[in-house]
Amino acid sequence: MNFYRVMWRDEERNRAVEIFVDYRASRAGVEIVKLRPTRVMLLSDSGEAVRRVIHVRTQAGQRFLARQFEQRQEKVAMLTDQIRARRQYQGQSDELPLAL
Repeated sequence: MNFYRVMWRDEERNRAVEIFVDYRASRAGVEIVKLRPTRVMLLSDSGEAVRRVIHVRTQAGQRFLARQFEQRQEKVAMLTDQIRARRQYQGQSDELPLAL
């Protein structure tokens, strides 16, 4: 299992969410296994500065934020493309066995 870290900037709610994406890679492509939001940064009104950081420690909080992210399906589709591109850039072969 591999992971990928993304920062989701939620403009509507004036926040940024750090999410770790657990995924599996194979010859067929990239499969997202789980989204693990770890912290939420509340931004200032201008959106430039972080006012407060909230760590997501509960599974309920992680599920809630993951569902919000998944509701924007174009974001999830972009994730698989980003992960695939990153793996190709780093020269990682999808045909190698995955470390568990």
